[in-house]
Formats: sequence, C-alpha cells, structure tokens
Amino acid sequence: MATDSGRIDAKRDHTLLGKERHDIGRTDGELLSVAYPSRALRNDQYLYIRNFESHRWPVGNPEYGLLNCDNSPTKTFLTNLTHDPAEKQWYDMSFGKRPKQQLFDMQNDPDCVEDLAGDPALAEIVNKLWLQLKTELKAQGDPRVLGEGEIFDYYPNCRIDRQQKLYGKPDYDPVKIFKEKFEKTSLD
Repeated sequence: MATDSGRIDAKRDHTLLGKERHDIGRTDGELLSVAYPSRALRNDQYLYIRNFESHRWPVGNPEYGLLNCDNSPTKTFLTNLTHDPAEKQWYDMSFGKRPKQQLFDMQNDPDCVEDLAGDPALAEIVNKLWLQLKTELKAQGDPRVLGEGEIFDYYPNCRIDRQQKLYGKPDYDPVKIFKEKFEKTSLD
C-alpha cells in the first residue's frame, strides 16, 4: 500500500479507457451483434473520446430495444421522449449516435453535457489528445488503431440462441462465421 498521496509519479498524468461491446442488439449491415468501439484519454482537464464506428448506435439499435441499457423506469421515460421535439435532446444524450470525436472539459462540465470537439478554438487540443491517444494505443498493439479492428465485430458473443431469436435468424452461427473469416487453414 502506498504511503504517499496525490500524484506520486508526474508521468502518470492521464488514463486510457476503451470499450468494444457489452451486449447484443447492435447491427451494421449484415453484421450482427457488432461492437461500439471507443477509446478515450482522460487527463486533469479533458476527457477526449474517439468513436471508431460513429454511424452505429452506442447503446444498441432502437429496433432491438437498446439492449446495452437495462430496462428501468428511467429508460422507459427517456424512450418515450422521442415523439416530443422539445424533449428529444434527453433521449439523444442517452441513446443517440455520437460524433467521431468528443471532448469534454472536466473542470467546468464534469457531467459531460457540452461536447467541445467541434469548437475551432479547441481544435489544437483535440488534435493533440488524439495524437497522444493514438500513439499510446499503437504502442499497446490495439487492433483499432492498427487497421485490424474489424476482428472485434466477428468475435462470437455468448448466448447464440438469444441472438438467433432476436435477429429472427435461426441458422445464425457466429462461431462458424468467425472461423471462416479468420482461422488460417493449412494446405497439408
């Protein structure tokens, strides 16, 4: 246990975060149960988020019930706001698609409500944080920045029977699809 408190090593001034997928219910064309890949860098001032597939739904597709958010009275309340233009912003903040880059000022906006990534005055900061994040992810061998991130979308998810039912595809076999796409065969 450390006896010192505060920042002990000055080089440890940030944290990296990453997410791929957590649940089923997100599709992309013919691909089922795909990831919502994002990586982030958090330092004392900012949270920078890179959403690699920003055209996808971060909490799962609405037609499948936004399955990466458990059912609750709050979820029901928010999903009912889609019909009211004045209130739809709350639905979008919770379940809507995200831009490719997001930047939040954690000192002034700890709840991450105001995305500053599009502010021209902060473009240099956005670029600097993306370069730092990308450099560290490359050093760690992260497939998303090495051009090999597609593999995450093919990893078989558990509960294949649940996926077959959800997508209405009783013959869906993600293990077979993965093997066909990524396993090398020897020419004996």
